Amino acid sequence: AFLGMSAKQRHLSSRVSGRIGILAGYSSEVFDAIATIKMFGREEEEVARFSQRIGEARALALRLSQARGALLALSVLLGAATLGAVLMAGGHAVAAGRMTTGTFSSFLFFLLLAAASCATLGNLWSGTIEAAAALKRIMPHLRTDSTPGGPRGVFAPPVPSRAPMGIAF
Repeated sequence: AFLGMSAKQRHLSSRVSGRIGILAGYSSEVFDAIATIKMFGREEEEVARFSQRIGEARALALRLSQARGALLALSVLLGAATLGAVLMAGGHAVAAGRMTTGTFSSFLFFLLLAAASCATLGNLWSGTIEAAAALKRIMPHLRTDSTPGGPRGVFAPPVPSRAPMGIAF
């Protein structure tokens, strides 16, 4: 369940990043052409189109937040269930005389340290999922061949001669 929820979060994160990128490109185009848009009286249409795209990006971001919340809730539930089971088993061991209260207190202290570490790892995992989604979006651009080259038959300009230059009067 945890891995499935992580995959869903990664997918939604990638889609949200894509929508925000599209929205940024669209807004840049609109702002660059604002004079033309005003000249043709298209402000209302562009505002409506921009509002629709913002609404779509907001809806996706809301779904991403819900997926993050569900993953966090699952993590908290698992942590609380584990803590409850440990408390119950430790309480029974202390009551039966198999463990001292000091040993049990020390164990609980180390358990809380481990729980805090797990929470930090959960945050790290969430950040890793976001980074993987972003990397998935930019990988096609990184694979693009950027070496300069023109069509066949085009030659480089001639190299100027290295003749001595000077001014004579």
